[in-house]
Amino acid sequence: MPSAQSELKGYFNNIVGEDGTSYLGEDYSFCHRYRAAGGRIFAYKGPGITHYGVFGFDS
Repeated sequence: MPSAQSELKGYFNNIVGEDGTSYLGEDYSFCHRYRAAGGRIFAYKGPGITHYGVFGFDS
């Protein structure tokens, strides 16, 4: 039986940018991986959306 650790996926792990110096966050990391797998990204950028992390970003 696999351990719980072997079931974890790194879809939201932070990554280093292609330039080798920039640090890219978990949202970008997920979108980058999803697009590489052939997915399409859609985003709602209208009013009423707040992204919470270290800071809150309001639209």
